[in-house]
Amino acid sequence: MNDDAVDAILANLLRHVSETEPEGSISMTLSLPSGVVTGKLISATRWMREVAEMHKVDGEETPLSLFYADFAEEFANEDKNWSEASKYMENLPEDYQDAVRDQRPRLNYVHLREARFPFGAGIAPQAGGYWRGRASEVIGFTPGLLAYSAPEGARQV
Repeated sequence: MNDDAVDAILANLLRHVSETEPEGSISMTLSLPSGVVTGKLISATRWMREVAEMHKVDGEETPLSLFYADFAEEFANEDKNWSEASKYMENLPEDYQDAVRDQRPRLNYVHLREARFPFGAGIAPQAGGYWRGRASEVIGFTPGLLAYSAPEGARQV
């Protein structure tokens, strides 16, 4: 796939969740070359922070939790800088504003929480997890979560 070929609407949703609603989420289902993933789109900063928390053991930091926490802090600082810069960008023509915003590398990635992968007769993991993937690999998307009801007696993963 062409790394530059990120759907314009998806790119704006990534920008929105990162800049406008960093603590919010947008439910969506994504089509990828390898299948489908459904979950809640969140900012990269929130994703890193939540994954850092997930990797703590008995509330104590671990090398992996610290690894993700460092990224969360770096992303939070970048968000603050972009927020300040956006005040100045408002005076630029819209095309220039878009060109500057498109330089944010992490907006090229989709971050989902409660991510699940439908397959054959089921969906895994049942509770959902964290997923991160390149926005350029998204073939299509639909708002909302993919619902799945297991047939009676079916084994859940």
